[in-house]
Amino acid sequence: EARTTADAIRDLVIGVGVNVNHEAEEFPKGIAGRASSLRILAGRAFRRTDVAAEILTRLDAWYTLWNRFGKAPLLAAYTAAAVDLAGHAVRVTGGARHEGTGSEPTGTTAGLDADGALRVIPDDGGEVLVIRYGEVLRLEEP
Repeated sequence: EARTTADAIRDLVIGVGVNVNHEAEEFPKGIAGRASSLRILAGRAFRRTDVAAEILTRLDAWYTLWNRFGKAPLLAAYTAAAVDLAGHAVRVTGGARHEGTGSEPTGTTAGLDADGALRVIPDDGGEVLVIRYGEVLRLEEP
């Protein structure tokens, strides 16, 4: 959600979920095999306020970069860091249901478009899907 003027973003609301101090056994069965937390990855507990402050600091740096140079450096950095942008079987759930059908399309990731949306080649052979929001679940094991 955002409020904008003709030349600026006035307010922006984003949602970011970070599992900070969860232990593996605390995750529900449906996600236990693929969910993780900072604690699990680093082997130590974190102060949530420190994590929140670091996230906000990093977001501010990316926002400053975007303001100065546009989206190109952000897309380049994301493309370099992301591992599932091309050649992976996925299912799209949530808000990105295709053309109001209520379906959850499956297909193969095919990189990003010029605006940063994920491109997915559908299994049914239809037109390439442009996924701007929703949850993208990888279907095969890494």
